[in-house]
Amino acid sequence: MKRLIAGVVGSVVLACGPASQLGDDDPVTVQGKSFRQDGTPLRETRIALVKEPDLGELLVGFTAVASSFGVVCLAEDPPPICDSAKTGSTDASGAFAFSLFGRDTQGSLGQASPFNLSVRGPAREGAAQGASRTERFVIQDARIEPPDLTLWEPVVGVAVASNGITVSSDALPSGSTATVAFVVPGGLVWQQAYANGEAVDGRFLEDASGTVSLHASRTDTASETEFEHRYESESRTFQSTTGAPPSRGASCLATGASGTVITQSPCALTDGDFAAAWVAPADTGCVPDGNGQGCGTARANKTITVDLGEVRSTTLIIARGVGSGEVLERSVDQTNWSGVSASTGFESYLFPVDVRYLRVRSSSEQGVVPGTLRELSVW
Repeated sequence: MKRLIAGVVGSVVLACGPASQLGDDDPVTVQGKSFRQDGTPLRETRIALVKEPDLGELLVGFTAVASSFGVVCLAEDPPPICDSAKTGSTDASGAFAFSLFGRDTQGSLGQASPFNLSVRGPAREGAAQGASRTERFVIQDARIEPPDLTLWEPVVGVAVASNGITVSSDALPSGSTATVAFVVPGGLVWQQAYANGEAVDGRFLEDASGTVSLHASRTDTASETEFEHRYESESRTFQSTTGAPPSRGASCLATGASGTVITQSPCALTDGDFAAAWVAPADTGCVPDGNGQGCGTARANKTITVDLGEVRSTTLIIARGVGSGEVLERSVDQTNWSGVSASTGFESYLFPVDVRYLRVRSSSEQGVVPGTLRELSVW
């Protein structure tokens, strides 16, 4: 579960909102009700209220929150970010209430921080996990009453074919857009915009086995508070039959400030583990200073290159966990490089091209390859 926070969708939330209008000691109440889609109250169900960390808080030990719809704190083994979360249970009518102070609603610079209020329903027959609902909002008043947390519980169908997996469902929540997400324990395999009945290319899913669910969202305002309504459908199991890409098991070449090339085989970027992030090895070419210092923490993290072993004619490159400050490049000789893209999160690039080497580097001279990079696949 801890790796899910760092890996899902690869996006980090850094709260940077308006100045708080609440005093540190002002009492605050967040209360409301939660229901199943059919109107039945969600009775005696765990519910969590989680403040998103800002950059200052991340620097003092918070774990980054990814786009996980705020439900991670409902898990049996929640990650460290949930240490500061407020949790409770709904009553027999589905009602809940949280009490906090103004200081609890603020970030490290006194700004009003976004909160995620999340609840998950029971799993229906055939589902791996029940549907969830999250309200995301900023607390600027002493009393917050979110809209009813009513679950979206469509019947989700999953059909596996040789060319991929088709996911279908009932209608989306009114006015919402949706994505489909394929997950393995600890990490996200693939997500993309959802179109009912449209097949997801099996190459994106490789040989993964896990669960798939739909995520929808929309935003509106009530009592001068903007609420982002986030819906997660129940999840269903899937097993992709496409198989591993030709790049599976390829070695990686890492370089640090010294320029020394460190070969990694096996490499975390080509091992098919969609949860584990790449970890930069020690920069063995680092030269200590006159006092024998300066190399204790030196890492080979300036570039990381997947070596396919030979030039291949490829039609699809998939990058998982590439950040907005990174550049993806390709080469056939490790001398002449062409940019593929600078992108964020989960990206695919469809074009026929010859590739042997696929490299990730920072877009700045001072930057390093991030710890969010998880898998590079070439077809």
